[in-house]
Amino acid sequence: MRQGHSVSAVGDSGVAVLRGRRIVMASGVPLPRDVVMMPAGSLAHGATVGGYRAVELADAQNRAVAFASDAMLVGEAERIRGGFLLASVPVLGLSALAGWLLARRSLRPVDEMTRLASSIAASGDMRGRLALRSEDELGRLAATFDAMLARLEASFERERGFIGDVSHELRSAIGAMTAIAEVTLGQQRDVAEYRTALESVVRRGKGLGRVIDDLLLLARADAGVLRATERVDVNDIVTAVAAEAQRATSLLLDVQLADDPLVVAATGELIARALDNLVANAVHHGRARLSLTTVRSGGTAVVSVDDDGPGIPAGERSEVFRRFYRGTSRYEGSGIGLALSATLARAYGGEVTVGESPLGGARFVLTFPLVP
Repeated sequence: MRQGHSVSAVGDSGVAVLRGRRIVMASGVPLPRDVVMMPAGSLAHGATVGGYRAVELADAQNRAVAFASDAMLVGEAERIRGGFLLASVPVLGLSALAGWLLARRSLRPVDEMTRLASSIAASGDMRGRLALRSEDELGRLAATFDAMLARLEASFERERGFIGDVSHELRSAIGAMTAIAEVTLGQQRDVAEYRTALESVVRRGKGLGRVIDDLLLLARADAGVLRATERVDVNDIVTAVAAEAQRATSLLLDVQLADDPLVVAATGELIARALDNLVANAVHHGRARLSLTTVRSGGTAVVSVDDDGPGIPAGERSEVFRRFYRGTSRYEGSGIGLALSATLARAYGGEVTVGESPLGGARFVLTFPLVP
């Protein structure tokens, strides 16, 4: 150790050279007794003793100890902590504001859904949409909500159109019967004229009754109250419907049945009703030939009804099963026969499709799931 080396001290600090526990040289504040009593080498890596932070360098005989009060360090730490606390207040405030703005922006679609649902409940107008362009979870929820509104709007529009069509159909039939009766009663007529008028009223009345029956059956099917009450062979139903149709038309009717029974769970009368509507449509549009075919396809009974008429334009095939749809046809039926066939098929797990026939006209295919 060089005793002539100058040492400076600032504040509550100092440097001392010790030989054993005897102070040889000191600078700054007096060396605290607790530091003096520390064994040689114990402060080589620094330690806090009696409120002082001390570190030493030692050789075989002497050791130099530098020490400083930790009060300054504690005070500085307190000042730093206070500064952090002061700085954290605006930071926390800004963080809270940013979080609130982010949450508000993120939940805006939910708020829009709530307002839109309230608006629909109040006005009944289902044309509104969220139209949110986002790929996150809320964006997908909004897209699903818009799709649901679109389906509901289409459903309500169909129902409104259906009610209007029903009203028109019934009003037209009743108006026609009333007009025939009034004209007939307007002046004295002979027996033949009265008979003709009454026959016309009876014919229209029966047609009106069929429309009402079809509407009631459609309502029951829509309500899901139709049940499979028996096990029936589709071949037997096709045979009976074909025989009835052949008696009512001069067209050539070809029937080809599957070799084995095609048993389905349904109500035979309603299956016959669905098939009869398809055959009646083929009879009306056919020119010379009709064909009825049954086959087994996997676990499904398939009935094909073909005619050699003009067929159904491709643009109308997706609409022919809509209730009261007549398209470009001049057919004077009620317009619900094909819709009823499709509804009855769905009620028993089947379906009706339409396409082109090998005979050149339309082909209607009626399917039902087979039962063991």
